[in-house]
Amino acid sequence: MLFVRAASQIEGGERGQNAGKTGFSEPSPGQPGEGRTAHPALKAFMCGSLSGTCSTLLFQPLDLVKTRLQTLAPKVGMFSVFINVIKTEKFFSLWKGVSPSFVRCIPGVGIYFSTFYSLKQHFFLDRAPNAGEAVLLGAGARAVAGVSMLPFTVIKTRFESGFYSYASVPGALRSMYETEGIRALFSGLTATLLRDAPFSGIYVMFYSQAKRALPQGESHAHVLMLVQKINRVGLVLVQYVL
Repeated sequence: MLFVRAASQIEGGERGQNAGKTGFSEPSPGQPGEGRTAHPALKAFMCGSLSGTCSTLLFQPLDLVKTRLQTLAPKVGMFSVFINVIKTEKFFSLWKGVSPSFVRCIPGVGIYFSTFYSLKQHFFLDRAPNAGEAVLLGAGARAVAGVSMLPFTVIKTRFESGFYSYASVPGALRSMYETEGIRALFSGLTATLLRDAPFSGIYVMFYSQAKRALPQGESHAHVLMLVQKINRVGLVLVQYVL
């Protein structure tokens, strides 16, 4: 649903982009100064950042549990990890790592959507991308966002693991840089790109092709949301296996 809402904002910006290159639309006749709107790329960034904020706040406990499951040697169940965190730490420990998650996701999702919009406008201004081009669009935008935010992804994972006692995000950045060097901030870059870029590319491809194939009508948006959810669940399962 977050992708659907943000994508609709991007499409709305695309329809209004011919209003000018200055970043604002022309005022409507008879209403001086009214009708000015932010540049579509900026709107895409803002919508993406808002969706990143909401999703991070809601799903941080699941992200923490996922990290614990991946780092614990003896394999335990998800609910066992939930209960163990609440018993041995405290309830709000489920949101441990939310600070680096915010620092990573709020600008990160914004960067993704604004990059996606910019690439689409630059290369596909007069036509819709085909399936292969949609994959490249999604993968390219995700690669830019992933590389930009990777240091905060590394710190987020360390916060969630429970093995580090960083006091703050700036303190973690400083500590890693001083003790491990700048390469530590980009550890896992190759694996992250190999996982996230294809994931996003395939996601965008399925979504755009499904949207093109569906008939227009009142139920169009609801069907799109259903397709988007099925698409995301399937790709998340594949991503988890990989």
